[in-house]
Amino acid sequence: MKVFILVIENDSGVDVSPHVTREGATLDLYNYVQIYWSEAALDTAIPEDASEAIEIYFEDNDLDSYSIHERTVKGALPDIPGDVDLDEDEIKIVLEALTGLAEYLFEQSPGVFAAEKHARVEAIYNKLKD
Repeated sequence: MKVFILVIENDSGVDVSPHVTREGATLDLYNYVQIYWSEAALDTAIPEDASEAIEIYFEDNDLDSYSIHERTVKGALPDIPGDVDLDEDEIKIVLEALTGLAEYLFEQSPGVFAAEKHARVEAIYNKLKD
C-alpha cells in the first residue's frame, strides 16, 4: 500500500500530513493555499485550478516550500477493533507510525518531534491494546 506524505515548511515551522492518495495530498495543499489567500485578502480571486493556485502561492512566497513524499507500507494494515473510537488526529498518528513518518520526522528535526510523537503513538497503542 502506498501513502503520500505532504510536508509544508514555512516561517512558523513544518506541517506534515499523511494521505492515502497523491490527489488527497494535493487537495490538502490547495486548502492550505486557500487559507492564506483568504487571510491575506488579496485583490485577485484564488484560481479554481489547484495546480495553478499552488504554483502562484509558492512563487510569491519563496520562503515557504512543500514536498510530497511517496512511501510504501509493507504488509496489510492492522485491523482496528470496531469499538475503538479514534478521532481524526489519532488516526493520522496511527498512519504516521505505520508509514515510518515518525522516524522520518525524528531524522529531520530530532528535538522538535521526538518526545511528543512518541508519547502520542504510545497513548494510541495503549488505547488499541485495551
